Amino acid sequence: MQPLTYQQTSGFSPTAVINRSQTKQVPGHEKIRDAVRAWSAEDNQDVVATLIVNEYREQGGGTIDFPDDVSRARQKLFRFLDNKFDSEKYR
Repeated sequence: MQPLTYQQTSGFSPTAVINRSQTKQVPGHEKIRDAVRAWSAEDNQDVVATLIVNEYREQGGGTIDFPDDVSRARQKLFRFLDNKFDSEKYR
């Protein structure tokens, strides 16, 4: 009871403590896949795939070889997202 009384009479208000050793939540493959699937359900899959592939190329991505044809790039992107076992077949 003393700490509560002390806080009420002294005007002390505790602030939130930031724990710097907390791990940051990195979105997993499944969450990214689900987000892209939901986005492509609203917009056309070709539009979504084109935006993702263009951004991937602009940022210097080189592990996945996307073809220049939009429909083939879309197919490769969604096959990569659905790749459960991270096989080299879809890269």
